[in-house]
Amino acid sequence: MELPEVTASGEHVSVAADPGHEMCGGTLAHMDAFVKRLSARLGAPPPMGDQKLVYYWLDEEDFQRRSDCVGFAACSRGREIFATTVPLNHELVHGVALHFGASKPFFAEGLAVSHEGLGGSYYTGVEFSDQDTQSMLLLNGQDLRATSGGYERAGAFASYLMSTYGTDPFLRIYRDVRYKSGLGTIEDAFLSALDTPLETVISEFDEGFLCTKTAYDFKIMECDAPLVEWDGAEYLIDRELSCDEPDVIGPFDGEIVTHQTIDIEKEGLYELRMDGDERPSVDMWTDFDINLGLVVRGVSLTGCGPCESAARLATRKGDKPRSTRLSPGRYSLRLHGNATGSNSLRFWLKRIAD
Repeated sequence: MELPEVTASGEHVSVAADPGHEMCGGTLAHMDAFVKRLSARLGAPPPMGDQKLVYYWLDEEDFQRRSDCVGFAACSRGREIFATTVPLNHELVHGVALHFGASKPFFAEGLAVSHEGLGGSYYTGVEFSDQDTQSMLLLNGQDLRATSGGYERAGAFASYLMSTYGTDPFLRIYRDVRYKSGLGTIEDAFLSALDTPLETVISEFDEGFLCTKTAYDFKIMECDAPLVEWDGAEYLIDRELSCDEPDVIGPFDGEIVTHQTIDIEKEGLYELRMDGDERPSVDMWTDFDINLGLVVRGVSLTGCGPCESAARLATRKGDKPRSTRLSPGRYSLRLHGNATGSNSLRFWLKRIAD
């Protein structure tokens, strides 16, 4: 494989990019911080020195041959990551998880999906598969990937286990269940780590865990970002967003984002509207056009609490003013823009009368 030389290097991640690929100003720092924060959360040593993760950012053309990521748009092998976009936290999770060895794909991908964050997407409310959980435990990587919603269900199950029983018991299962383990080994691992039969855990998950990806992701970067100050009544977001700024992350698939957090002190009805748009706000999901893959210029709020409080409020240029009820708590506040061109953002967040 002909691969590029390292073009940028941080404390935990080095990037080797094909010619013409330029990271936004805050991307390398974001990847370093993500790896450091995730390592601390999982109790794994952060990769450093000659164990640093190497991220190969390659052209889409001929990517499969050069990366050997057969059937995948990105993959990792050991401490090497291959992708056509940057950053991709999912693969960074796999790099950190090398410390725990090779588990079954359902647990390995579950760990990655539940910690990868919201990426650059404006909309991330993907539902997970309704396929029987137990039937997915033994799937190989290719079959899990080919199962519609399979990765999302793996992520939901991993998030459920860590939220309900704790991160350490989940990691004990992760270590005890090896790549070629059978169902009996998985059942023994659950009983040993959780003191609860696998069948019971799956039944409780299937019946009671109704989170979307946006809600169950641990959002370890989005929800631990700088906190903005406001009076709780109205807040003006006024910014020209550019890829070269030091807090801007991207370019993902052409999107750029910034991460901040904001506290909602009082329960109530809140709205997001573009400055100068005098139309009445409508409910968040009224006539909502997902437009997956569309680069947008806008603002999104996502709750940082447990699933039942992970509300979402967002609007963008070309959309209506949006409103929804928000509970008290901390929220991720992300600004969205295009990696190229002008991104003049001027939006209001306001608390409105019920």
